Amino acid sequence: MGSHLLYMNFFGGPSIGLNVRAYQTRQFQDPIADADEGFRRGAIEGRNLLELGAVFGTGIDFQRPDNRILSFSIRNHIGLTPLGIINGRNAYNNYFAITVGYLY
Repeated sequence: MGSHLLYMNFFGGPSIGLNVRAYQTRQFQDPIADADEGFRRGAIEGRNLLELGAVFGTGIDFQRPDNRILSFSIRNHIGLTPLGIINGRNAYNNYFAITVGYLY
């Protein structure tokens, strides 16, 4: 959809993540609490190797006269399977991203 110089994109679909490493850190500003309950690079319990999710978003591509393309997109990723357990609860990988690209 679009003109010769401007293209609008809509996309959505599945995503698969491979969790190579997973750590958590708990730090407190109070040194006593940090010494008692804080930790660095603690392993996430029940870490899953694969994570399944859904991604959807929209973008705009600008085609320059020399056929190079500048693109902007926004996308939202929703984790459907937990990546592990943090504080006794399932943790999901949910994020929002803004991307800029240049094809030359």
